[in-house]
Order: sequence, then structure tokens, then C-alpha cells
Amino acid sequence: MSLRPADPDSGFATRHLARFFFHRVEQLGDRPFLKLQRGEKFEAISWRDFGALVQSALLALYAQGLAAAERVAIIGENCLAWCCADLATLAGGLPNVVVSPALSDAMLLRILGQAGCRAAFVQNAAGYGRLLKLQSQLPQLSHIIVMEGTDANPPHAIFCPLAGTGKPGRGKPSFRDSRFDSPK
Repeated sequence: MSLRPADPDSGFATRHLARFFFHRVEQLGDRPFLKLQRGEKFEAISWRDFGALVQSALLALYAQGLAAAERVAIIGENCLAWCCADLATLAGGLPNVVVSPALSDAMLLRILGQAGCRAAFVQNAAGYGRLLKLQSQLPQLSHIIVMEGTDANPPHAIFCPLAGTGKPGRGKPSFRDSRFDSPK
């Protein structure tokens, strides 16, 4: 990933939030991005590791054939996986529709239907099952991506593990999107 600092006079693409995020990933690498409490201990997640998670989620969206401007719902509680899905959709030019999992099925249908979401991130297997039951009433929705896997992973679900250790692999992420490069 080769991202340079944005030139404020060069246009929207160079000032995009995802561009700044990936630039910070390059700059700060193994420094802590945040700390998650796991039991009595706190585990640091580095900028590099979190950047790799965001890229993983973005690649999951691209692998499903989504294109810029197609809407993606994020249905889940505010957590590391949610933040990752949010940044991935922004980086891909995919407007996100943030929906509380506490809403009724009727409200969920109304929001996702009016927004015309083509894909949705859901928190876990329970969220997948809920959305799967509603999918026949949402003709645009063709992909459900589960953020947190469990032992009871549903069949035919798309998994993008955005939770867990937060460490998908060491080393520099290999994904690069030229839309966020500075003009040479």
C-alpha cells in the first residue's frame, strides 16, 4: 500500500477519510491503534493489524461483486468489527446504512428496503438467521456477511472474521486501491 499525504488542493479523492486512515496505518504500523479488554487483560491491536482487518472486509465486499455507490447495511453493536465494516465500506465507496440490531423486523425491512441495500454485515449467526428470514422481502439484498463467527456458523453465509484476536497475519497488508494514491 503506497499512500502519500493528501494535497488539500488536489480534490476529493486525496482527502477521503479512507486515504487518511491507510496513510496512518503506514505511518504508525505496529503502534497501538486501540486496546480491547479481554477478561481482566487488555490486548493492544496495532494500526497495521487493524488496517489488515479493514482490507479483509473491503476485499470480502469486492469479492461479492459490489461496486462503488451500492449500499451496504451494518447491523450490529458498536464494536471493533463494526468499526472495521464502517471503514471498509467508506474505503470502497459503498455508502453504509447503519441499523441497530434492536429494531423490530418491520423497521429493519423498511430501512433496508428503502435504502436498497445490496449487502449487509451482521454481527453473528443470530443476525444472519434473522436477516435470512427477511431476505425474501428484500429483493436487492444478495449478500449477508457475518462479522463474528461462532461454532454454529450458518451454511451459505459469507464470513469475514473481523473479531477475535484482531491479528489476521503479520507483515504489511498487500491490498492497494489506487483511488487513494496522490497524483504523481
